[in-house]
Amino acid sequence: MNMRTLLIALAAVAIGLVLLVAFALLRFSGCSYDIISENVSPSGRYVARWLSIDCGMNAFSNEVLVQDRWFPGLPALDGKPAGARVTSDFLAIDGGSDMAWEGDVLVLHYPARSAPELDRRSVGGARVETRPGPR
Repeated sequence: MNMRTLLIALAAVAIGLVLLVAFALLRFSGCSYDIISENVSPSGRYVARWLSIDCGMNAFSNEVLVQDRWFPGLPALDGKPAGARVTSDFLAIDGGSDMAWEGDVLVLHYPARSAPELDRRSVGGARVETRPGPR
């Protein structure tokens, strides 16, 4: 193998490694969490947060978290606010999606065509329900 072929091969490997590192940095960089809405229950014990989550490279979602203020918990290492996820299927773009407390029941209002799938129906003593239509 001559020197020119060796240099071309090394350059190709170096370019491949640079692209691989760039992809890994973009793909596995931290997520950004933006609060769309935050509602405190009438009792003041629970807080519901509707989050917009952007993790780059087309990894975008919305989640609703419920936190029991009597047991505050810590945010995740990546900066996600504390709380238990009740759904990751509640979209702001639907127009008509909303959340409201009725006592210690969090009601997720959704457009009639797209009911969100709940990951859990209660957090502590708070219940979570879904209902069609705006409030």
